[in-house]
Amino acid sequence: KFEIKKYFDFIVDDSCGLADKPDPTRVNLILEKFSIIPEEVLIVDDSLAGLLAGKNAKTRTCGVLTGNSTKEMFEKEGIDYIFESVKDLGEVL
Repeated sequence: KFEIKKYFDFIVDDSCGLADKPDPTRVNLILEKFSIIPEEVLIVDDSLAGLLAGKNAKTRTCGVLTGNSTKEMFEKEGIDYIFESVKDLGEVL
């Protein structure tokens, strides 16, 4: 729709036929494809399901409070970092 595919090397979306988040299969596929160590990855998402997929894949996680998930929900699940805005990401990068 927005013609942004050219900016990405690899896309995993709902058409891939893999299990939905919070299952880590999609994250693991990306890690394997690019030979990335999970501990070197930071998953940034405003949804708890996306962050749990990252946690289940053993990555670090950063919850952004711009979606329907609350700070309390992120804290309960042990999300590593919680920010009000993606502008705050510089603190951990």
